[in-house]
Amino acid sequence: MSGVVTHELEQAAIWWENTTLYWPEASESDSGRTVSIMAEEGSDYRGYVLHASPIRALGLPGVLERFDRVDFLHVDIQGAEAEVIPKSIEALESKVSVMFIGTHSRKIEGDLLEFLYNRCWRLLREQPCVFDPEKKVPTFQALTLRDGGLVWQAPGI
Repeated sequence: MSGVVTHELEQAAIWWENTTLYWPEASESDSGRTVSIMAEEGSDYRGYVLHASPIRALGLPGVLERFDRVDFLHVDIQGAEAEVIPKSIEALESKVSVMFIGTHSRKIEGDLLEFLYNRCWRLLREQPCVFDPEKKVPTFQALTLRDGGLVWQAPGI
């Protein structure tokens, strides 16, 4: 196999459009569970009050434009997947063959299952979120104990 492999590394969040989001300043013990919020001060889906720093967000459609084809796309965007995927669907369908989506609540999973199924994507693998319906938390998403994942094949592949 010959060829040159190139790469780019950018510090940015993924969103459906280019914008600014705010990323919480969290302790190491909270690493991996933080999600972006829409202001410098606010609470996340767990009800945690956080101070956040601005972070550049790149629109997924614009990122995908850089490539002729994407064989496999890993999407793990901390609870924003049900907003970003539908708003980026035309770009995804024109570029991506297979997509893994890390899911962060049963509602997100249900929304994505319905949306992608109706667009004729083929579900290859599903690992549902694990959640605790008895937990006392401020939002449905905060019931999640372990993230899930969905693997989808694009229509026509």
